[in-house]
Amino acid sequence: MRRKLLITGIVVGGLLFLGPVFGYLGTLFNMMGAFQDLSGSGISDPRALSAHIGNTLLATVLGVIACPIGLVLLVPCIVLFVRDKKQLPPPIPSEL
Repeated sequence: MRRKLLITGIVVGGLLFLGPVFGYLGTLFNMMGAFQDLSGSGISDPRALSAHIGNTLLATVLGVIACPIGLVLLVPCIVLFVRDKKQLPPPIPSEL
């Protein structure tokens, strides 16, 4: 049970640690949308452009915030997982 919890912590921590990558992908796609709005309507609708830029900044900030949270979760889970693996009792030999 504990090993499953540690593995889950490692996976979630790893995904959160990769938060900046996901944030930058969100930034990329939102900026593409902003430039499409800009090319389609010009600067006639500044609210649409500012909405895309706001989403871009939000994606970046959330990615940067997720990274330290993932690191704080990932490192202890890896350490505890390795310690548990070292403390496992040897397997019981089966007689034929």
